[in-house]
Amino acid sequence: MFVVQLPDYLLLCVLAMQVLVNNKYLGHFVMVVYYVAKIFKEKLGLNHKLLEYGGNPDVQYSDLNKYGHFLEGFNWFKLYWAAGALLLALVANVLWVRGTEARLGPRLTESRRRWRRPAWTAPAGATVGGRAAVGWAW
Repeated sequence: MFVVQLPDYLLLCVLAMQVLVNNKYLGHFVMVVYYVAKIFKEKLGLNHKLLEYGGNPDVQYSDLNKYGHFLEGFNWFKLYWAAGALLLALVANVLWVRGTEARLGPRLTESRRRWRRPAWTAPAGATVGGRAAVGWAW
């Protein structure tokens, strides 16, 4: 079961709302809203696994087949969400507070300077990888 749950925990660690809101208590509130929305997602009509952050198809384990053919679909979904997590981590890195300026506007202005041509290779690779994974998973 560790093989199935570890990617979920790692993907949740990347969900760096603290960088975007830049307030400890507001960051906690955003995560509470995330968990409440996750509870009520089916009532909101968002029950597809590609729309739920870190979502994956059900994986069955048996003593005879281990994970069998279920693990292939699981891996494609996790590749899709890993690409999304990489994009979130890159955005968090660019918007990270450096120095004394904590407002979002100047950080967005500074982020344009940080995102030059070499910095676009990782988001481009994550986007291509995510689209390839969702193309198979859809």
